[in-house]
Amino acid sequence: MSTIQYALDSRSVDGAATYDSSSLKNVELVSADMYSDMALLPEFKEGQLSMKYDSEALKKRALSIYLKYDDPKAEELQPKPINVGVTDASDVA
Repeated sequence: MSTIQYALDSRSVDGAATYDSSSLKNVELVSADMYSDMALLPEFKEGQLSMKYDSEALKKRALSIYLKYDDPKAEELQPKPINVGVTDASDVA
């Protein structure tokens, strides 16, 4: 199964169907899934074909769509807080 077909199937979207504005959410979420997947492998070469994408731009675009529809995949792309264990002097006895 191709990446595109997997993305379509995971959102229950038929790639051969004609969609109207009522289907926009699922179609845009498939696009966000594809942007997210492309960000994982931003450079692609096959024979004479060579493509390179800005992975940060792809992640931002995917995140904006996920946030627009309150999709749980947004959490995967949002920055995670890092706890480095730094404390202030009041914690020292």
